[in-house]
Amino acid sequence: MENFIIRLVALLCGAGSAALFWVFGVFVVVPWRQERLLDLTRNEVQAIGVPLVTGIAVAWVTLHLLALGDRQRHPRGYAIMAGLFLIALLAAAIGGILWTTARLV
Repeated sequence: MENFIIRLVALLCGAGSAALFWVFGVFVVVPWRQERLLDLTRNEVQAIGVPLVTGIAVAWVTLHLLALGDRQRHPRGYAIMAGLFLIALLAAAIGGILWTTARLV
């Protein structure tokens, strides 16, 4: 039961982290398409930086929660879940980029 609760909380944190990476992808599109990623306004830095930094922090918490539940008992399963989770975060950011790009055309 304890592992179930840990995995459930890790799932909730992982979903939140994926959502934050998706928001990062949404907000990075406009300056990227205008080729001014290195010349952002203060508001743009906040709009891009807050979801990115918070998403990384929540992803770190998610990986540590998964480690609490599975690293000792199933080290190979933990490594597979962690790898798939990181791929899912990358896919979420790309999904946000593609979603916004499709609406700007």
